[in-house]
Amino acid sequence: MKIKPKKIIRVRRRTLSLQINENGELIVRVPKYISDALINQFIEKHEKWIDEKVNEMLQKKSRIPIYNFIDGEEYLFLGNKYKLKIENFETSHKSKIKIENQFLLVSSNDKKSIPKLIEKFYKEEFRKIIQQRVDYFLPKFNELMNSSFSYQKIKISSGRKNIGSCSAKGNLNFSWRLVQAPLDVIDYVVVHEIVHLKEKNHNKAFWRKVKSLKPNYKENLNWIKENWFFLRDFLRKQNQPRLIN
Repeated sequence: MKIKPKKIIRVRRRTLSLQINENGELIVRVPKYISDALINQFIEKHEKWIDEKVNEMLQKKSRIPIYNFIDGEEYLFLGNKYKLKIENFETSHKSKIKIENQFLLVSSNDKKSIPKLIEKFYKEEFRKIIQQRVDYFLPKFNELMNSSFSYQKIKISSGRKNIGSCSAKGNLNFSWRLVQAPLDVIDYVVVHEIVHLKEKNHNKAFWRKVKSLKPNYKENLNWIKENWFFLRDFLRKQNQPRLIN
């Protein structure tokens, strides 16, 4: 067998499945007691698909931005690109960061701290943005439903696999990396999770409600599928996402 799986995961399930991870490695999920021979046959049967997906993933990986945190590098914020500009200042002042014109301006004498400064800035800005968007869409959803749904908390995560989720307790959870996406895409994720306050599953009723609030949601979902892989965090390596829960 030419293709060797990186990992075979045996669980309680009836079917076999293949996944190519962010490093272009094959992960196989299989029923608990299936034989190695049947697993090998399944892999060989799908060899062409595996080759295509491995090549696709490796090409994607080669396009992930690699930041050296130097002047002129481009950073995404709300779907727009800003060039990093580092300014030195008196040591008695605190480090600071802001977006001005077409620049992401960082004032710091400690170059090692710049990745942390940028990530902290992104997280803080995202928290404000996501609160505003939830406050905007929740009343619209309640008007649509002629009801008064509410959430418990908004939680900002550092999730690299999950973009957003709505917990059983009614917490709305969002990955701060979304702040790199266009606001229209962020709005879709907000709507998606707000609708989960009523509809727990992705059934027809769920998608009807999403469409009522976000008619172009399919465009937004396609954007996420194509681009989420490239939205960086600045302190950890990139992983392949699992789309919205």
